[in-house]
Amino acid sequence: MVKTNLDRLFNPKSIAVIGASGDRNKASYTVWKNLVENYKGKIYLVNPKYEEIEGIKCYKSVRDIKKPIDLGVVIVNAKISNTVIKEAMESKVKFLVVITAGYREIGKEGIRREMELKNMLKEHNYKTRVVGPNCLGILDNNSNVNVLFLPKNKTTRPLKGNISLIFQSGALGAAIIDRFASEGIGISRFVSYGNAVDLNELDFLEYFLKDNKTRVVGLYLEGIRDGRKLFDLLKKAQKPVIVVKGGKTQKGGKATLTHTGSIAGNYEIFRGVCQQTNTILADNFRDFENYLKIFDQNPLMKNNKVMVLTNGGGFGVLAADGIELSELLDLYTINKKEERSLRNILPDYGNISNPLDLIGDATPKRYEEALKILNNNGIGAYLVIILSQTFSMDERIVEVLIKIKHVYRKPIICVLDGGEYVFTLRALLESRGITCYSSVHEAIKSLEKLYWYSERASWDESRN
Repeated sequence: MVKTNLDRLFNPKSIAVIGASGDRNKASYTVWKNLVENYKGKIYLVNPKYEEIEGIKCYKSVRDIKKPIDLGVVIVNAKISNTVIKEAMESKVKFLVVITAGYREIGKEGIRREMELKNMLKEHNYKTRVVGPNCLGILDNNSNVNVLFLPKNKTTRPLKGNISLIFQSGALGAAIIDRFASEGIGISRFVSYGNAVDLNELDFLEYFLKDNKTRVVGLYLEGIRDGRKLFDLLKKAQKPVIVVKGGKTQKGGKATLTHTGSIAGNYEIFRGVCQQTNTILADNFRDFENYLKIFDQNPLMKNNKVMVLTNGGGFGVLAADGIELSELLDLYTINKKEERSLRNILPDYGNISNPLDLIGDATPKRYEEALKILNNNGIGAYLVIILSQTFSMDERIVEVLIKIKHVYRKPIICVLDGGEYVFTLRALLESRGITCYSSVHEAIKSLEKLYWYSERASWDESRN
């Protein structure tokens, strides 16, 4: 296979939307509307049915565009998609994102269509590279390329961040984009690659592992095309890679065939690959989201000691149980000097222990004072549980935690549970780089993964 630099895919100077529509109820309308909103490069609309769409000139064919095109987005009826793709290849379009479905995933007719596309690529010597077909598209918050068919009134675009995502499934990709946007979690790049007739998860993984705009890579897989290459890439990875695998069971594996036409493979073998390569494997999609957050927003842990602070005693009990039962984490032991200082800021009836109950009337100032006292190199991470419904707690806690995190340069993980006010406060914290969870269990599980990777990464560094 010809190796291709993917820079012009994610940072194109010109884009042609092939199949652009003036019908607001069609995905092909949503694609070009999303694109024109922020993208600063040249945009060409292509559809023989229109002279123009909302004041923008529309070309009959991509052949009529006499300028270089870095990226073409194909969103036409499957019956004519290969014809359109062939025209784009002949017009020397560098990359194509084929959103059109109706290929291998639908059975006999689709398999024939996909084989035809593969042969076209070979005959063209892969001078045009293809993402898809049957994919959601790509999003790049650095170049402002957004060719996803997700209308903005239903899906919020996430902030610019450091997480790059590789998804075989467009549906799950759409879900995580929307969730991260609502939680204030930033994304650098996203690609949905669907049936992967050409470019696949390995091409994108290799690119993101070298990409200086990517700190953490998230990978959703169903089928695996080259297990050896995947192992080699993961083994060499110098940044966290979080993976969730679809098709773990027999029935799940069958479902992948009707989804993207992929063969799922043996999950236990895949689990072993992750163990051997320092890859963080999530058991489910929610864990996948949680792990992405904690790795994106925090430094690695220098030890496994966790200091828990809370203004709600019940939450402290849950945290104590969770850490005690953990095979990786341990509670930090408060020393005598810290105990004396803490007594000066707590009511007489306050109990000095870990978890540290700051009492229900705790203010952001009390949290700040306690955290300053507990500035100890023996602490690997802080688990800060905030009952934000109390009369004495307010948004000032955001600035407190940001300041402490900046000074201490250690993981500070928050737990906030509740309703509308909590959602607002949690999103505010997340948008400022403080990792938040709605349950103690999720926070501890994520901390375990962070420590597991921290320990392994340090071990790898010592060998170099």
